[in-house]
Amino acid sequence: GEEPRSFRISIDGFNQENVEKRKDKFIPELLEELSTLRSDFIKQIKDLSEEQITGYYGTRLKGKQINVLWVINEAISHDNNHAKELEKNWYYKGNKKGFIRV
Repeated sequence: GEEPRSFRISIDGFNQENVEKRKDKFIPELLEELSTLRSDFIKQIKDLSEEQITGYYGTRLKGKQINVLWVINEAISHDNNHAKELEKNWYYKGNKKGFIRV
């Protein structure tokens, strides 16, 4: 397989751009998109070799060497943090309006 491509993004810029893109969507639409994106992410990493996941290809973040394994762990941490935030502050009603504050 090929070496993973290096990525250079601004996390804050990425987040702001994606919030803006989705601000008018209803919760069920967002949940469906999230499910699709997660499935795509898992399919992509399943096809990688251990070397592709753990190898270093020149990408650094604040001086730290990062690789695909770092990205996977950050994705898990990111999702867990958002899940805790939702559990603490919101209750999903299961209708088009989606979540309501607890």
